[in-house]
Amino acid sequence: MKRSLVSLVTALACLATLSWATTGPFVQVVSPSSSLANTCSAGPSTSTVLANVDLPPGASYQYEVAFLIIPDPTMDMNDMDMMMMMMSGNAMLDPYYALLYQSPAINGPAVSAGASLSIGAPAQWYTTVPAVADHTTIMAKVTTFVGANASGPIAASSALSWDCTTGQVLATSNAGNADGATPPLGPGLIRVIEYYNGAADHYLLTSISSEIAALDAGQIAGWVRTGNDFNAFGDAIAGASAVCRLYLPPIYGDSHFFSASPAECAYVQAAMPAAALESANAFYVHTPDTATGVCPAGTVAVYRLWNHRADLDHRYTTSAPIKAAMIAQGYVAEGYGPDQVMMCSPA
Repeated sequence: MKRSLVSLVTALACLATLSWATTGPFVQVVSPSSSLANTCSAGPSTSTVLANVDLPPGASYQYEVAFLIIPDPTMDMNDMDMMMMMMSGNAMLDPYYALLYQSPAINGPAVSAGASLSIGAPAQWYTTVPAVADHTTIMAKVTTFVGANASGPIAASSALSWDCTTGQVLATSNAGNADGATPPLGPGLIRVIEYYNGAADHYLLTSISSEIAALDAGQIAGWVRTGNDFNAFGDAIAGASAVCRLYLPPIYGDSHFFSASPAECAYVQAAMPAAALESANAFYVHTPDTATGVCPAGTVAVYRLWNHRADLDHRYTTSAPIKAAMIAQGYVAEGYGPDQVMMCSPA
């Protein structure tokens, strides 16, 4: 059968129908932090996702892993429900999803931006069901509760789904506290948005409104928002440096490179003649002291991480925990001073 992304979106949207606490614990899954490929059957490797977590003492969270079932239009829905419950040993997690695994409750406190959150190993998931078909959609949902031991009102829920064969992320969904409003920008500021392509294991930055719209609409396939961004200036201002944006074609890695250093922009173009200068001023930021790496007052450090692979790619983040997590995965920090700061984002 063909996988139905309409069913997937419908199922994820049902998260919003739950009863939420108006204040309290927060969780937001932003991207995988380990490969989710080859998770269609039991295996020893533990899967992890990158998440922002704020879990005060007395609160708790729990995660569930489920697989998408495409309904057979010729089958009676009562029979379909019974089949899903027989396969999972539980009632459905969401419409068309059958539960594979539910973790014990994990109690707070825990506060971290870009925490690497375990969602268990496939060996834990596939007990009642030995395996699912290739390219089945798997969903991991993390839920936070106001009380300990998964008790009390639900405060937030965040889900990520992927193709169990390729590991490509298919959708994300947030509800409750995880679906908070984006704070307004100050005068002259723009937001630089981060996207992730699970199939390529590449990251992308953009502040271009038309490109953001195309990525969010799926017109440029494979990319999903990570939930991370940082501020920049849209136009030149005193003291800020222009950031060049270079496209590195497939012979270099099929990725984009950003730098606030004119000398570095020129060096990369000379070293990689096939690289295309897409913009000499994609946006504007302040720069750190080249000796100490310290950013000017009122700005936030932006780190650049190189994947250290033949398919050259970089990740840019203001999060020290994300920086540490990427280094643990083999990435190399590039920048100035002992903290290796590359740019300074206006707060």
